[in-house]
Amino acid sequence: MSLRYVLLANQGKILLDLGSRTSFSPIVDQLLEKSPLPDQRKSYQHEQFSFNYVSDGPLLLLCVSDNQLPSSECFSFLDSLLSNYKSEKDLSKIKILMRQGLEKYSPGFEKINEVKKKVEEVRITMIENIG
Repeated sequence: MSLRYVLLANQGKILLDLGSRTSFSPIVDQLLEKSPLPDQRKSYQHEQFSFNYVSDGPLLLLCVSDNQLPSSECFSFLDSLLSNYKSEKDLSKIKILMRQGLEKYSPGFEKINEVKKKVEEVRITMIENIG
């Protein structure tokens, strides 16, 4: 069970997204082009992925998971993000909640971020040593 990608968009423009969307970018782009969608909750299956989204007025929240993660878990996560965004409109808090969701439902996500952080630290050190 793994959550691969999470997105928050307003009027078809991405406000926040986390995860990798390279494998399913065309499908995400098609949903964004159709935005704003009628208020609805939908789930689509494509290959080994499940695309779950909640639309509410101009807002679109989408998560992409593998097929083993139940849609009910995805919708619960998306509803939580929507509720928090509508009450506070604080993108930094939503980004934290997105990250927590990816960490909860994606084994290894935290490890990947840790490696990325170490690579960035090494890059900065190298730049300082060269300069």
